[in-house]
Amino acid sequence: ALYGLLVGVGVFFVWVAPEMFLGLSSAAQTERATPSPYDPAVCTWALTIAKIAASAFVISIAEELFFRVWLVDFAGFWWMVALFAVEHGERWHVGALAGIAYGLIAKRFGIYSAIIAHATTNLILGLWVVCCDRWEFW
Repeated sequence: ALYGLLVGVGVFFVWVAPEMFLGLSSAAQTERATPSPYDPAVCTWALTIAKIAASAFVISIAEELFFRVWLVDFAGFWWMVALFAVEHGERWHVGALAGIAYGLIAKRFGIYSAIIAHATTNLILGLWVVCCDRWEFW
């Protein structure tokens, strides 16, 4: 579980560090100008909290079971990484790194550690998005 938490925190920092320390890309600036449907000012706090909870405790579990259990067995490690990268859109490169990290921790410590890692990343990311008003990351 500890390795899952550490990997989850590490993936979060890899996810946000380029834009935190190097500034916003033009695509991110455009996204920031558009109100997010999950911003409590647009919807409600209930929907924002539901989005964070679903991302951390539903999506992470579903993705880990699909990508790190089924897809790895069906297509292999690198196809899993490639599809996880594609799923994450314009941040595909970070999705690829996350896929590698979650895949390696699943191989070494089991699927529950990978689920903890992914849930940790998504939970911290969701809280960071809300606290720092960085809706473009959703």
